[in-house]
Amino acid sequence: MSFVKYSWSISLSNLEHETFKTVEDSQDSDNSSKPTFQSPDEAYKDGLKALKKYYDKIYMLEVYDNTGNYSNYMAVNNKGKITEY
Repeated sequence: MSFVKYSWSISLSNLEHETFKTVEDSQDSDNSSKPTFQSPDEAYKDGLKALKKYYDKIYMLEVYDNTGNYSNYMAVNNKGKITEY
């Protein structure tokens, strides 16, 4: 039996929520409390803390599982204003 693990990534984005390049990922981040999480909610909360450090452009936080599927957890930091979806 395999267990699903969750991670978060922060990417440079635009207003249409198209991502251009990953700038940080929980699996190799000094700003993450750990590389993987037991739930998407746990990964999202940790990723929000890191997202607050990116405020000069538009950045998008997304949560994904170890199979590569993205969850519905998403937030955008548009020059310091964070919107959660």
